[in-house]
Amino acid sequence: MVNPQTGQVVAKREVPMFNSALAGLAPGAPSWSAIQSPDFTMPRRLQRSSELIGKAVADKTDNRFGKMEDMIVDVESGRVLYGIHSFAGTPGLSNRLYPIPWQTGQLSGDNMTVALNLDRAALQNANGVAFPRTQWPNFADEQFASNTFASFNQTPFWQQQLASGQPLSGSASTNARANPGDARLTSMRESAAPSDNQPLPGAAGNPALTPSRVQQQPASEALQPSVRTPGVATSTERDRWFQLPAQTQRITDLRGKSIRDAQNQEIGKISDVIIDPESGRIVYAVLPFRGKQLPIPWNVFSPPGDGKSLVLNIDAERLANAPGFEREQWPNMVDPQWATDVHSFYNAEPFWQVPRAAMPR
Repeated sequence: MVNPQTGQVVAKREVPMFNSALAGLAPGAPSWSAIQSPDFTMPRRLQRSSELIGKAVADKTDNRFGKMEDMIVDVESGRVLYGIHSFAGTPGLSNRLYPIPWQTGQLSGDNMTVALNLDRAALQNANGVAFPRTQWPNFADEQFASNTFASFNQTPFWQQQLASGQPLSGSASTNARANPGDARLTSMRESAAPSDNQPLPGAAGNPALTPSRVQQQPASEALQPSVRTPGVATSTERDRWFQLPAQTQRITDLRGKSIRDAQNQEIGKISDVIIDPESGRIVYAVLPFRGKQLPIPWNVFSPPGDGKSLVLNIDAERLANAPGFEREQWPNMVDPQWATDVHSFYNAEPFWQVPRAAMPR
C-alpha cells in the first residue's frame, strides 16, 4: 500500500484482537498459507530499540506515569519478554523496576507512548516481582518468569495450549510435537492498531551502553551454542519461539555487542536493534561496516554460550556486498521487497513466510 501524500510504502494494518493462530506445525503438515498468526506475519511497523528506551508509559486511562527503562529479550529466539518500567514519583511504585510481560502493553499509534492494559492498583499488586535497580533478577528462571506472568494475569507463552487442550509444540512442559490438525490456540494478547497509511517512523539517537548482563539457566538446561545453517532450521526456530528462554539479556546490552565470524574474528559491534513492537520480536541487528549500516536478520546469528558476542557465519569479503544504507538515510524496512532482498542475501527464511519444511511437495 502506498501513502498518496508521501509516496512511502506502508504495511496494510489488519490486527487481530485477543487471538493468535498456531505457529508450530510438524514437518510435512498442510501449507501455512491458511494459518494467520500475528507472531509470524510481515511487520506493520518497526522501531529502533534506542528509541523505545525512554518512552513514556501510560496506564489504561492514557495517563502518563512512568518510563520504559529497558527490555529483556530471549537471545536465541529474539522474543522480547518484558518491558522494564520505572514509575518514579508514583506512590507505592517508586524506587523499583517492574518487569511487565510485553503483551501487557502496546505502542501507541503515534509511537510516542507505551500504553499498559493495567491500572495503578494492578501494578501495586505486582510489587512482589519488582526489584531494585542494583539487584536484577534471573529472568531465565522459570519460577520467576511464571510468578511474573501470573502477577499481571498473563498466560506464559511457553504454557499456551491448543484449543483442543494439547500442549503447544515446543512448550516447556513437553517436547512432543503438536497435532498438525489443531490449527488454533487461545492466548491473552492484544496488538496495537495504528491508523492506516501512517508512514513508518525513522529513528535517531543511541543512548550510552552499559556493561553486559547475561542470565542463563543452569548449563544442564540451557541450549548448547551452535552455528545456524540459514534457511534450513525454520521449523525449529518457530518451535523455539514458544519455549522457555535459556538465555536472556537486556536490550541495552545488545547494542555494542561484538559480532564475530565462525573463526572467532570480530567483524564489528551492533549499533542498534530493530524491533517489531506488535509481536515483540527482534527483526534486525544493525552493524556498521566499511562505511555503511548493515541490517542483518536476527535469525542468522548464533549466540555462543558465554553471551559475550554473536556469531555470524559469513566472511568479511562477502559481507562487504551486503545490502546497506547511509547512517542518516534509513530505508522503509517494512517494504516487503526490501525485506525479502535483505533476507535473501543471507539465505535466511523470512519468519513471515511459509517454512520450506511445511510446503506441499
